[in-house]
Amino acid sequence: MPVPDPIVDGDIAFVGVNARLDPGQLPEGFVANAVNKRFTNGVVKTRPGIKKMPWSNVQADPYNDTTGYTTGDYVLYSGKKIDGSTVSNVTVSDNTSTDGSVAIGSTTGPASNTNRGPYFKAVQGIATGVNPLDSSNQVQGGWNSHSFKIFPYGTVYGAGVFRDPTGKEYLIVASSSGTYATRHGSHTLKLTCPTISSDVTFVQCFNVLVMMRGKTLEPLVLNDIESGFISITQEDTDTTIDENDSDGTETIPNSDHGLFLGNRLFVPHSRDLVAVSDYLNYTRYQPVMANFRINQGSEDELVALVRVDNTTVAAFKSNSIYVVSNLYGNATDAILDEVTRDFGAVSFKSTIQVGSDVWFLSSKKGICSLSVASHGKVHAVQLPVSEAIQPIIDRINWSYAHKAVAATYGNRYYCAVCLDGAEENNAVLVYDLLQKAWSGYDQAADVLKVKEFVEMEFQGKRRLFFLSSDGYINLYDDDLTMCGFVDEVGASDGEINLAQVSDEVVTRGYTANDIAQKKWRTAEIHVATSDPKFTVTSVYDGPEENGVELITDKTFSRTKYDKPFDKPAYDQTNTNNDFFTKYREDYSVKLAGETGGANIVLPTDSSDKGFDPDLHQSSINKYKFQGSGRYIQLKVTNTQGRLELNTVKVGALAGENLIRKEV
Repeated sequence: MPVPDPIVDGDIAFVGVNARLDPGQLPEGFVANAVNKRFTNGVVKTRPGIKKMPWSNVQADPYNDTTGYTTGDYVLYSGKKIDGSTVSNVTVSDNTSTDGSVAIGSTTGPASNTNRGPYFKAVQGIATGVNPLDSSNQVQGGWNSHSFKIFPYGTVYGAGVFRDPTGKEYLIVASSSGTYATRHGSHTLKLTCPTISSDVTFVQCFNVLVMMRGKTLEPLVLNDIESGFISITQEDTDTTIDENDSDGTETIPNSDHGLFLGNRLFVPHSRDLVAVSDYLNYTRYQPVMANFRINQGSEDELVALVRVDNTTVAAFKSNSIYVVSNLYGNATDAILDEVTRDFGAVSFKSTIQVGSDVWFLSSKKGICSLSVASHGKVHAVQLPVSEAIQPIIDRINWSYAHKAVAATYGNRYYCAVCLDGAEENNAVLVYDLLQKAWSGYDQAADVLKVKEFVEMEFQGKRRLFFLSSDGYINLYDDDLTMCGFVDEVGASDGEINLAQVSDEVVTRGYTANDIAQKKWRTAEIHVATSDPKFTVTSVYDGPEENGVELITDKTFSRTKYDKPFDKPAYDQTNTNNDFFTKYREDYSVKLAGETGGANIVLPTDSSDKGFDPDLHQSSINKYKFQGSGRYIQLKVTNTQGRLELNTVKVGALAGENLIRKEV
């Protein structure tokens, strides 16, 4: 009896996620779910790791020889460099025009530089005057040295970027331990500022930074790093008019956020009122002539103001949206147009300009958009941007959705939300603007606690960071060479631990263009890997819908060659300079001190090939099994290293495809 022809289906490239449709109805290239994945050039791959930045070292105080220390205390000892247990004197510069260097042999340094230098931990009670180092620069008994530590700021209440009059860019962080300014290559400086104990937002106005502290506290302003935050005072920008207490102007009102547009500061206050500052002067406004209302008397409250263009603002209330145009002269000349009363925004930090449109999180619809036509007309798109991931949107804890924050970077849109009952943002929804498709969501319990997104320059490139709610600065979704495939997790003692990125993709339901039940027999996946550990599970629409694991915790040898079969194992020290020799199962590099690692022999001359820590290996993995269903899905879960899914192919036997029902 002849063998029946197989029925095959699969994908040769991947586009994005559609979690709303039945898996068996998804078009080619779409998957049913993806966690910690990125879709690039038809490949779905592990996201980069999250890296902690050492810009938040603020917990430990500088060593004070007049103070005794108890067990567990950390201190900073500036002006010293640790090499093992040996400490040598060095010159440390904080790279600013106003602060000098730490003198050779200094143990304290300038006040602005106290957060540099090595850390020492008291492992027993330390008496007054007992230095961490003896006269020979050796670590004394009772102290342990730590050359690299990252301590968090504490609870973060807000963060923003300040560009001073000289063009320098600082990250400003308001936290439970104080308000700080930091930048790459410089110091972390604690700013003069009133105590912050609730959420704040920052608005750059001209060359100053305004801190909005809510409706019960007056705004503060940062003119320069040295002076810190001070109260806003009215400034006279028109010398032809004498300003006094009766001139009709007032200091800009209290608010939880503001918008700088057209050289004016727009400040929402009360339920539906927006104050507009004087032109070229953010400090004051005319209450009579520089106020406009957004749908006065409605029950829903004003949530956010977002730029549309230089003379147009989108005003979001909780259940409605309006556009305010003609913002040239007096606010009384502004034109108010209603966009929709069907839905509004739930969080002002989730409202963001994406290209020419405005995206926002709505409690009624998910992530929605305002579309701006070429002639400037604005309308609300009824179909949510997030329609394709509605099952994920349904998992949002709407009681805490006001904490949602959004950002755009490169070709992606990010929205951090609270999923599955969480009260702090614990997941990031990722949309690929080039593919015009969702990439699923990112989640990492110990790391991905997004309080605020910020974009700053670092190592010659604008990069995306986020401030976590527990006080760390984190580099996010960046180059693989910088972050690898591990997340950095902070600890209470300032140490950094590594956690593997665990990722998963669930394919669409492959039907082989046949709606009948089928008996599935084969599957193959083409992957590119570096030190992976992955499991492949079949999922069916049918009697065996829970599926079975086709392979569990699959790994590849770092030393074995696939062919020729009798080739000697690869020497991980690269002594033979054969790192790039073909047909090794895995090319991942592990250094001495890591499990399975070795001391790598580096090139000694130009003829050496060296090694590439990012090199990956491709392989086709085939599985035979038995399972029944109208369609089959493959769930590929990876718990370490890197896994790229390139193609999928599944097969059923034609002679077994139909399950007939007797009539």
